[in-house]
Amino acid sequence: MKIFKILTVLYLFGIVVVSLVSFNNLPKIQILSQDKPIHFLMYFGLSFLLSLTYNLKTFSWKRLLYILSISFTFGFLMEVCQELLTNYRHFDLKDIYANALGSTTGIVIAYFFKKKLKNVFF
Repeated sequence: MKIFKILTVLYLFGIVVVSLVSFNNLPKIQILSQDKPIHFLMYFGLSFLLSLTYNLKTFSWKRLLYILSISFTFGFLMEVCQELLTNYRHFDLKDIYANALGSTTGIVIAYFFKKKLKNVFF
């Protein structure tokens, strides 16, 4: 559906902003001591939205790998951009692992709940 494409683009834009913009001037709110759970949740959401966008109603290894490759590549590129384009964020391999785990979990959850999602969204 077109709405999921729009939501996915907005979500991607949100990840870019959160990944590359400095929030040092904002008041500190300590929710988690590490950012890995946030990486997990951001990329969980991304792959879940991509699953809705590319319609996981019917299982296809090709579609599944396509969604994972988009999410993995985007996460890797965000880490590279943090290293190259900012002086306040740095490339972190553990962030990539958290992104990959979130992406994989998101697509698995979307696939296993596809019948319920089908009734709600399609």
